[in-house]
Amino acid sequence: MSALTDLIHELTIATSHLKQSALTDDWIMVEKIQKRRIRLLAQITANQSELTAAEITELRKVREQEAAIAARAGAHHQALRLALADDPQHPKKPSRMRKAYGDQ
Repeated sequence: MSALTDLIHELTIATSHLKQSALTDDWIMVEKIQKRRIRLLAQITANQSELTAAEITELRKVREQEAAIAARAGAHHQALRLALADDPQHPKKPSRMRKAYGDQ
């Protein structure tokens, strides 16, 4: 295996761990894994001209998993926004636009 193939394999494993952490709502672990993935992606991008067809296919699978993870994260953020909006303890701040121009 070439060094690039090894990097892509590590990225695939890290993305699988990332997806599992997202499915279990372990967002702290997601953040840690994502930092590792960023370094791997930078190394892969530096060597991108040497990609084989198998490596390209593997990277497509990684992108598909990333899309599922992003959707899960988006749903989680939306649920948090709704929970905060419904929380009577959460202070309601006027938006900057309303504050600047007054309630119209």
